[in-house]
Amino acid sequence: MITRVTIRNFKRIREAVIDLRDHIVFVGPNNSGKTTAIQALAVWRLALARWLEKREKSKSKATLRTGVSITRSDLMVLPLRDMRSLWHNCDVMDSESRKIRAEIFVEGSTGAKDWAFGMELEFQGSEQIYCRPMRVSPDSEDRMPVPEEARAVTVGHLPPLAGLQRIEEKANERSLKTRIAEGRAGDILRNLLYNVSEKSETDWEALKKHVADLFQVELLKPEWLSSGEILVEYHNGLRPAGKKSNPHPRLDVGMGGSGFHQVLLLLAFLYDQGGVVLLYDEPDAHLEVIRQRDVYSLLRRLAQDRNAQLIVATHSEEIMDNTDFTNMYAFLGETPKQLISRQEASQLRKSLSRISSSDYLKAKERGAVLYVEDHTDVEILKEWARRLHHDALKFLESPFTVYVGNVPALARGHFEGLKAAYPKLRGVLIIDKTDAVLQEGPLDEMMWRRREIENYLLVPAAILRFCAQAAKDIFGSSTENGDPPLLFGRTTEVQELFKKVSRISDEEFDAPLKDSSFLLDTKASEVILEPFFKDFYKMIGQYNVMPKNAFYRIAAVMEEEEIHPEVIEKLDAIAHLS
Repeated sequence: MITRVTIRNFKRIREAVIDLRDHIVFVGPNNSGKTTAIQALAVWRLALARWLEKREKSKSKATLRTGVSITRSDLMVLPLRDMRSLWHNCDVMDSESRKIRAEIFVEGSTGAKDWAFGMELEFQGSEQIYCRPMRVSPDSEDRMPVPEEARAVTVGHLPPLAGLQRIEEKANERSLKTRIAEGRAGDILRNLLYNVSEKSETDWEALKKHVADLFQVELLKPEWLSSGEILVEYHNGLRPAGKKSNPHPRLDVGMGGSGFHQVLLLLAFLYDQGGVVLLYDEPDAHLEVIRQRDVYSLLRRLAQDRNAQLIVATHSEEIMDNTDFTNMYAFLGETPKQLISRQEASQLRKSLSRISSSDYLKAKERGAVLYVEDHTDVEILKEWARRLHHDALKFLESPFTVYVGNVPALARGHFEGLKAAYPKLRGVLIIDKTDAVLQEGPLDEMMWRRREIENYLLVPAAILRFCAQAAKDIFGSSTENGDPPLLFGRTTEVQELFKKVSRISDEEFDAPLKDSSFLLDTKASEVILEPFFKDFYKMIGQYNVMPKNAFYRIAAVMEEEEIHPEVIEKLDAIAHLS
């Protein structure tokens, strides 16, 4: 059994030490490194086999230092266009133009004996790499000897099902392994089932029973036809007790659903191709929730019965719920982490259910997140930052924002999940004035003192300036002072319309930055701005182009002295995210 693998500079993993058990589940969002860890073990076994084939009998140290070539076509387990893709961030050289070696160091235990052996990979070009045993120590020229126990380790790697062929001809063993490695195991599902039925009657009957228990169908023994094709059929129902024949329709296996095909592939692979170490990448693919649990439990039991180690990569909540936390590794952030408590397992499950893969990626790239009510808040903040030449614009031009309404708990849960993956992540929450109680913690929580962010747009001079510009854009300018002809001499009329709709006092009209009970508590977007622009565009005989999601255009024409000090306070907090 493999007890630990250390991976360096390989694909998505810069460096990770992963402790393994008889069965282990790698859990995390898409593109988090789960598949990378599984592929590393498969590549380690391939590199070891190639080394034994080419260099096992050599006694020359010089020959042993020379790596064994692996071409891109040999590396069927990974669909690569360029061998650089094997290296973390595709970096094959360091800053001093020295080659960076990818390393996969495996430790294991066989019987009562512990062993360890590592392979290193060296880039030689887009089509080729060299592999050789790792050095005994960093300063030594001697290479690690290959333990007998490592030689005996066989690895079966099954990628997710990609589809099923309509017709399938008999294939040889090399072709089967090639299709599996290429992620095309569905192309040879009938071959795998045929092999199981021919190699062991006991295994075939066991496989049939598992399928009957899961799907209530009777799988028939595969046939190799004279045409070269392999025929696999099933009765779409179980044979009634006491009946000699099955009365249910007889169908080609291709007529089954994708979940049915997935289970057949998982079982056929285990019985025909399975090794000492079984690597299953998303075995829950195509399966409904209930069967995810049942199939995983079955695989775990079969692996145990066959003395095989089961390593699974998944983001299935059902599989997580049916795995003890001690058998789970969380692939969140830069380094995989073994779970040490049920609380961590619960937090991981919550994180995966409410945090998308793109959120994890943005958290990694930006290092900071802004939580607001919706996208209109971001647009308004951005225009204010632009008018003030504020440092917050650097973040707001390309922000990582999450919309949480005005519910701090949603932001906290989301932020905690991201921070578990990226401990240095910074975050700011800005919500409207509500009854919610803000908390002190790693998330900087802030609330507008006025009812909502749109209340800080209630600057009459800025709104009238926008109206004048809007009319000018529609009708053009033909007066000496640049006023649009339709508003020339009617500025007072627009001003009175705003006062009428808004119902603000003369004092509030003249001093909009001074807080009053009206400005603090009125929902400006619904009570003032939407009705005003509806009436304004009606007055000028035009279609209203100022719904709520366009109110940021008011912020875009505000002068610096018209922007409330509280806005600057919020922008200062956002600037710290950059």
